[in-house]
Amino acid sequence: MVPVILRTEVHCLGCARKIRKAVKNLYGVENVWASPDTGLVVVAGSADAFALKRLIESKTRREVTIVSGGEEEPQPDVWQWQQALPPPPQGNGYPYYSHIVHSAPPQHYYVAAPPPPVYPYV
Repeated sequence: MVPVILRTEVHCLGCARKIRKAVKNLYGVENVWASPDTGLVVVAGSADAFALKRLIESKTRREVTIVSGGEEEPQPDVWQWQQALPPPPQGNGYPYYSHIVHSAPPQHYYVAAPPPPVYPYV
């Protein structure tokens, strides 16, 4: 169990208390130390370094860097999802749209539904 060490701006004991309070109930956290002198947050346990980073950034609205305990965050490969798309059909000259999501109900809903009854006023 390697501790996760994060660096952020911890100005005072109130900032350190806010960080400890936010992190202490996260799954895998056994103990938390936040130092205003060094600006380091040390988390003992098996917690994920990226989850800790995002949680502290959302609570303190300050940038957090991982010093140790976490590997480099995996970046999404943009070309990977583009290669997974099927090729557009050839020859008809019309644009090809894949993955279109319609927000309206299906067309048969409008055709099959009877019109509302009309009640004359008496």
